Amino acid sequence: MIMSNHNLQKKVAVFNDFTGFGRCALTVQLPLLSALGLQCCPVPTVLFSNHTAFPSHHRMETEQDLPAYLAEWEKLDLKFEGIATGYFTSGAGIEAARSFLEKQDQALILVDPIMGDHGRMYSSCTEERAQKLKDLLPLCDVLTPNLTEACILTGTPYTENPEEPLLHELCEKLVLLSPRLSKILITGIECGDRLGNYVYEKETGGRLVCFPRVGISRAGTGDVMAAILLGDLVNGLRLSDALSHAQRFLAACLQTASELGLPPEDGIPFELNLAKL
Repeated sequence: MIMSNHNLQKKVAVFNDFTGFGRCALTVQLPLLSALGLQCCPVPTVLFSNHTAFPSHHRMETEQDLPAYLAEWEKLDLKFEGIATGYFTSGAGIEAARSFLEKQDQALILVDPIMGDHGRMYSSCTEERAQKLKDLLPLCDVLTPNLTEACILTGTPYTENPEEPLLHELCEKLVLLSPRLSKILITGIECGDRLGNYVYEKETGGRLVCFPRVGISRAGTGDVMAAILLGDLVNGLRLSDALSHAQRFLAACLQTASELGLPPEDGIPFELNLAKL
């Protein structure tokens, strides 16, 4: 029997939650990566009716099934050009992801270590899970923590408005945790009336890049950022160019959200701006 070749098109795998309403995680990442010309293969780490910023939600656990789910992909001999990891609910899910990443040694791996914000861990994140997330770092090429998560990963006290030397020091500490980590984007840094990202590359160092704020803070923007970064890097763009691309798209979406008067928990109306991607 002749085996089919399932690896003729560029593919990316994305580990994240699947949220029915609220435009975050896989719900936004799958269409964005598809729009960038990549076959996106989702790995749902948990199913939510709507994300957890709403007053209530329903959840369905999936992480216990991830080893069997991923074993079927192994039977198909699937190879991925890129892989991203996002939200996990348990150490078991992180372990399943780690085992999968170890077998995809040709893929560009982006880890978004979702653990907390504004100087503290999310209520859904335990210290044990935060420590388990560190197991993914030696396998990743690109890391996209916010400032809080960068401090948690490095054991550094949180500083609300860090200067560039501290941001550089955080990146230097993170690089020591992974022999292959070469690109870091620390997101969500306050820059007065603007919002910044610290862009670090092992070969060239780092710099703070600030953009104008557009409207209010909304759900899912970090997931949009991670998806565009992964897609652009797999497609051969530089990190700085991928960041500029993501920021332009986010600005357009945030402007549309403001014009429509959407509640912040509804996320951003990326569907109305896909032609700008």
